[in-house]
Amino acid sequence: MRSLITHGYTLPKVNSWQQSASKGEAMVRGARIRLLVLVLLSARPCLGQVLEQWAEDWQWQKLLHMRDGAFTVDDPDFYHGARNTPLDQLLAFHKAWQKDFHGDHVWCRFPARSLWLAKKLKLPTPQVPKDCNEYWDYMEEIKPETISLVFPSEYFGNPASMFGHTFLRVGARDAPPLLSHALSYGAAIEDQPGLSYAIKGIFGFYPGYFSIAPYYTTVSQYNDMEDRDLWDFPIKLAPEKVRFLMAHLWELKDKTIDYYFFDDNCSLLLLDFLAVADRSINSEDITGLWVFPLDVVYYLRDQDLLHRPRYRPSMSQKISMIGRDIDPSLMDHVDLLEERFFEGDQLPLAPEEQIKLFRFWAERLRLNFREGRMSRPTYASRYLKVLGSQARSSSKPSTLPMLPDYDLLDGHYPKLVAVGGQFGSQPGALLRLRPAMHGADDPSGGFRPGSILSVLDTKILANEQDLLLDELVLFQMASWQEQHSLMATWSWETRAAYERWLELSYLEGAIGQRLFSYEGIHALFLIGGQLRYQTDFEVASLAQLRFRTQITGKWFFNGLAKISWQPGLWESIWQTSIHYQWSAGQGILLSGRGGPFKKEQLSLEYRRYL
Repeated sequence: MRSLITHGYTLPKVNSWQQSASKGEAMVRGARIRLLVLVLLSARPCLGQVLEQWAEDWQWQKLLHMRDGAFTVDDPDFYHGARNTPLDQLLAFHKAWQKDFHGDHVWCRFPARSLWLAKKLKLPTPQVPKDCNEYWDYMEEIKPETISLVFPSEYFGNPASMFGHTFLRVGARDAPPLLSHALSYGAAIEDQPGLSYAIKGIFGFYPGYFSIAPYYTTVSQYNDMEDRDLWDFPIKLAPEKVRFLMAHLWELKDKTIDYYFFDDNCSLLLLDFLAVADRSINSEDITGLWVFPLDVVYYLRDQDLLHRPRYRPSMSQKISMIGRDIDPSLMDHVDLLEERFFEGDQLPLAPEEQIKLFRFWAERLRLNFREGRMSRPTYASRYLKVLGSQARSSSKPSTLPMLPDYDLLDGHYPKLVAVGGQFGSQPGALLRLRPAMHGADDPSGGFRPGSILSVLDTKILANEQDLLLDELVLFQMASWQEQHSLMATWSWETRAAYERWLELSYLEGAIGQRLFSYEGIHALFLIGGQLRYQTDFEVASLAQLRFRTQITGKWFFNGLAKISWQPGLWESIWQTSIHYQWSAGQGILLSGRGGPFKKEQLSLEYRRYL
């Protein structure tokens, strides 16, 4: 396979096309295959009729990457002749398949389709010929046995990764996970993020490719460099189906599939790929104009195709977990103790407490170096000193379970449709649409605590006279961090919206700290600024206090008090909501809002997550 850069992955290097069998041996083997095929087909009433039936087979159409009756692979080299119908493809493929056998025969180029046809013909023990040297080098390098769906959490540092990501991990026989391979589909991008980047991604101007790379390099990229949690969900596929998928991946090598940010993206194309091996997987079941990574995770969850996940925390999350295992009185002086340790002082602590600090300092040194807060020589000398002290300690660190703060499988689908009513100063019937993804008034299960990303959240109000735009949130992004002495973590929030109730359009941003977290109750204080428009553009300062808690397993409470002010004018409002979720896809939201100079409103929504 040739090398490609797709999301940072490099395809593995394999040998060039080779032929190990002599031409005479190949001709003899090809003649035997043709003779066996003719004998088998002679017992059938009509070859054309048989192939017509086989062309309707679900697996043949999935091998051709058909979706909604159309071919989705754009590269003509992926097909045989014109892309008119599955039958045309099968007729052309069958004709090519019967040609003389040699090193670049159709078996070597299209092993999955050849295995499928051989199975239909009921050939005894069909397998890709050993003459296909490059294919077998590739299979020997991967040794496919298991396959997992991996979900890296959202990453706000890149617009294409704000909604998370998905790729596949192909496990080898008798090998640890880090020595497996990562398989992904992504765009070959040379532009820097910007307007051109967004336009090309939305309208399919980037070529997309499937790629495979060592898993440990992918872990380094997502887990360490981008500080993202990794969720590894083993997929319930038998080893022979996994090997068949890898044979199909060989057919996709170097083949272009135009990348579209909203649909033909890293998630939907992976689902098309998995559908080749399992009839219960059908990407056409996912509705809507946008397809997100979580759509694929929850679709496979609902198909009962996922085992419980393996969780690999990000570097910062791992530091927080290690810190929670240390006595709080020590954590209050952790920086002072670290300074004394590197100055050469003996720590007046028991060995079991020292070893916990060493483990914490080692991880924090790695984080500080990665973030550019420490030079390489300083990092190297301090890191080696910590590791040496760990090795010489009479106490060995206990195994610390790395358990996540949330269960990703408990989450809701990203798209929201809600209907209901609004009461009070502006009554009417209410319709709410949100294509993505998770808002402050949604149940928090399944999402990183304090993580908010909502796009085009629209409320339409119908009263006796008019149909009105009641509220439009262009975007809301927030990261409400847990206040912890381990690291200086700030919480932030930004929002652009129009609210008819306030008679105001605004863009605002704020930063702050979480005041406390206790028994599931979280309080957050933020200060910032607001660019607002009523009759003219104005700039205001703002402060807000947020409360959020999960009352029980199905009840969630969210509250907000916000004050904005400018010379000679101030304004305050409050908002509160309570959400009852009786399943992953349905719930009821009761919300209210008001203020000293605003009439109170109450709304009730029946919500459906899609």
